[in-house]
Amino acid sequence: MPGTPPPPTPEQQRLIERIAAQREHLRTLRRTPPDRVDPADPLVLRLWHFARLHPAVTAAALAALALTGSRRLSRWAGVMLPIVLQMRR
Repeated sequence: MPGTPPPPTPEQQRLIERIAAQREHLRTLRRTPPDRVDPADPLVLRLWHFARLHPAVTAAALAALALTGSRRLSRWAGVMLPIVLQMRR
């Protein structure tokens, strides 16, 4: 038949199966919200999980940051960024 694609090679089939497994993993993560923050996760993912677990605390922290003003915020970012980067090591 001219409309049917050829069967995938073994390498292509492994890639297709890997993509399917990743999609299923993402579906599972979306369905079940985290009940705790995993310390082994990257910092951005830990912050995201914390924000999802504690929306009121996150909103209060963001409101406090907005009220402090840009000059003070940039000063604190200059102080905290090296500390956070050092903690990542």
